[in-house]
Amino acid sequence: MIKRKGYLNILLGGILASSLLLNTTIYAIDNTNKNDLSNNSVQIDNKEKNNNDSVKENISNNAKVSDTLNEKENSNVSNDSKAVDKIKSGWQEIEGNWYYFNSNGNMKTGWEEINGYWYYFNNDGIMQTGWQEIGGKWYYFRPDGNMRVGWEQINGYWYYFGSDGSMQTGWQEVGGIWYYFRPDGNMKTGWEEINGYWYYFNGDGVMQTGWQEIGGVWYYFRLDGNMRIGWEEINGYWYYFGSNGAMQTGWQELGGTWYYFRTDGNMKVGWEEIDGKWYYFATDGVLETNKVVGDWYVNNDGVGNQIVTEGVYGKSGKGRDLEYYRIGHGKKVLFSVFGVHGYEDAWSGDSQELKIIAEKSVNRLRSEYNTKGIDLSEWSVYIIPSANPDGRIDGWTNNGPGRTTVTTKNDINRSFPTGFSPFYSARNYTGPTALGSPEAKALYGFINKTMEGATEKVLLDVHGWENKTIGNPSIARYFDNEFGFRNINKYPGGFVITYGNAIGAKSVLVEFPVPYSHQDILRRDFSGKFANGLVNILLNN
Repeated sequence: MIKRKGYLNILLGGILASSLLLNTTIYAIDNTNKNDLSNNSVQIDNKEKNNNDSVKENISNNAKVSDTLNEKENSNVSNDSKAVDKIKSGWQEIEGNWYYFNSNGNMKTGWEEINGYWYYFNNDGIMQTGWQEIGGKWYYFRPDGNMRVGWEQINGYWYYFGSDGSMQTGWQEVGGIWYYFRPDGNMKTGWEEINGYWYYFNGDGVMQTGWQEIGGVWYYFRLDGNMRIGWEEINGYWYYFGSNGAMQTGWQELGGTWYYFRTDGNMKVGWEEIDGKWYYFATDGVLETNKVVGDWYVNNDGVGNQIVTEGVYGKSGKGRDLEYYRIGHGKKVLFSVFGVHGYEDAWSGDSQELKIIAEKSVNRLRSEYNTKGIDLSEWSVYIIPSANPDGRIDGWTNNGPGRTTVTTKNDINRSFPTGFSPFYSARNYTGPTALGSPEAKALYGFINKTMEGATEKVLLDVHGWENKTIGNPSIARYFDNEFGFRNINKYPGGFVITYGNAIGAKSVLVEFPVPYSHQDILRRDFSGKFANGLVNILLNN
């Protein structure tokens, strides 16, 4: 690229000389063209001087001079046309820098859109690369000069450039996702405090919302990305986040009041068993102390001294829940199971009456505790209202399925391992091995679980309708006194009480008297008398 200032001097007839000054501009021209133009200019200037000197000497030479100049002029014009033809346009690399010339050979400066991409050329026409501050804004140009738009990774850091190529800072929503860019344009990842609030950005720079586990700790971020501190209600549950935003669990004393948060951070409301003790939390999560709460009493430490809960210890052969009630949480255990036979011998499905008696016994213990102050804190009472629900509901006979389980046709009461002998009659079928039904296996496991570690063990197996007790006389007497039963002090092979006796439980099989109807059972107060026996066992053992 050279700056060309050409003067074309033409003498007409050896007398007329005029100088034409061309406009000054920047071109890219071959070096050979530059020399041709320079030589022509010198030759024209010298010829002009010679003609001026000789005009007075020989006027006749003017015609010759004129012819010569005309020939030179034509030669110069021809050469000038060739120079224009050789002016370069487009991209040109000159001394290691890139320039861009338009179709007229004009060198570009400033912004220029070329083939759909934007470039920037400084005042010297040099194409810019890398970081450039232009008009107070920062831009980034790749090594080929291409202005970057959108995402760009530079030296291991991510940046975002707007549609005009300007580097973005602060909060930016890109594709419906929020990011944050520092003043230097660096996309933020990890923790960042912005205007006094904490935010977290993942490895892709995406602002996090909702629940996030970070470094093994749970945090919660609102929809605006704000990390929560203190109390927060989420989907109807209350949580508490420490001053560092970490979700709190377990016991927490807040403002002089105790709360309890589960492992999922959910503030506990109502009853909760914690480390083997029961506590009650009001609807606002506050631990209750020194008061009766429904059927329960909580002491100065908030520990419940009497508890009634329901649970499931297994599944029947047809998939029904095997349910139980638990009253108290002491180290002494009274275990009472009803309805191992879905059909007894009074009428179809008569073990429904046993279920009713069991449930009334649970209610009686509640009532006795509240009104007479029976201390159940030493006892854990387990009551199973129906150990064979399939037989009670779906069975059809007291000489097979109904009395026995429905799916395996097993007599639960003769299926326990101590003293077991196989039975093959329809009424007492066991099959060749002990615990031949899901119901028997579940009951066996639950007895072992509840009795483990107990300081006192009592096991009751409640049936109908043979008007007697079988087993431990020291426990049987509480029911013998209520009903006038006779006691048989023995433990038949395979019976539930026989297994109970083997594991150290004072075990009794209770056979209610023969009833004539449901009303007869009510009139003779079977449930009241049985509950009296329970209460006396608890008070005297």
